[in-house]
Formats: sequence, C-alpha cells, structure tokens
Amino acid sequence: MQYGENTLFTEVRLTVKYGEKLLILGENGCGKSTFLRILFNLEKNQKGTLHYYNPVGLNVGPSTMELARAGIAYMPQVPVFPTGLTVGDFWGFVIAVKKTSMKAENEFLNLAVDGFGLQNYGRTKMELLSIGTLKKVIFTSLFLGNPKVLLLDEPFAHWDEKSIEFSQSLLNHISTKDGTIIVTDTIRRPLLY
Repeated sequence: MQYGENTLFTEVRLTVKYGEKLLILGENGCGKSTFLRILFNLEKNQKGTLHYYNPVGLNVGPSTMELARAGIAYMPQVPVFPTGLTVGDFWGFVIAVKKTSMKAENEFLNLAVDGFGLQNYGRTKMELLSIGTLKKVIFTSLFLGNPKVLLLDEPFAHWDEKSIEFSQSLLNHISTKDGTIIVTDTIRRPLLY
C-alpha cells in the first residue's frame, strides 16, 4: 500500500475479524493516522486494495457514508468541524447519518454525558471546546447507532484517568457485542490493552 511517494506496506494481507481488538503502536509520523484514514476512505491509496465485509459476507463501502451506515466509526487524532456547529447539532447529525433516532439513543447519550461530564455542552459550539472535551464528544458519537467497527486514532490523549477508565467501560461494551476495535497510539496504556 502506497501513499504519495511513501510505501506504507508491501505484500501485506491483513484480516481483522469481528470481535478482535488491534493496537497499532508507533512513533509520531510513521503512518498510523494515514493508515486509519485509508481504512475509512478519507485518503486514497495509490496501490493496493481494501475490502470490508459485513457479517453475512457482503462487501461494504467504499464511501465514508456507506461505511458509517454499515457500522464503521472513525475518530481522528485531530478533529476539524465547521464553524458554528454545536455539540447537540453534531450528535443530531451523527444520529441522522446512522439512521437511528434520538429516542433510541437517549439512554446511551445520558450515560455518556454523565460519564464524561458533558452535561452543560449541548449548545456549545464545537470550536470553543478544548481538544480533550472535543475528543470526548466525538468518542461519544462513535457509539451511536450500534457500531460494529471502531477506528480510533490516538483517542485518549488529553484525557484524565477518570475519562480513560470510563472510555474503557464503553469499549468493553462494544467488545462484548462482537465489535471490532482498531486503535493507534504512541504508548501502551495499561488500562486499555
């Protein structure tokens, strides 16, 4: 698999089955983020192929919208949002894309809002949030619509121990539902892996 002039992988076949957790460790700049962006079809690899198959063996994708509707959720290392988008509007957009409803997601949102301390952020504009709080909002959105695959790019940077422990309980919930989790990081965090 090649990106620009840089070869990321040669002659690699990687199969990740539902229910598996995969941790990709590496130094900054080694291609971890690019790899996840390729997996979520945000970057176009010049060579190589990528296939997603749902549990009944049908090919999924390739657009990011199709991947999201199939239950594949992506969290970038450095999120970017349009100016003026509130936290509540963002969650509403994610719910609409994943074709679920606010009523169906209400119990989970209440749990996540309490666990991450996001009670007073619903009308706050995303660009006003600290990077740590912004990542909590995005992390919460990943679980909307019953995800099957989580692609997490250094998700726990800028978080305190309590937030990391709470995120672990959410990740364990996905794991018990045969969900697949792929995480990149620069360090191995004992609470998570």
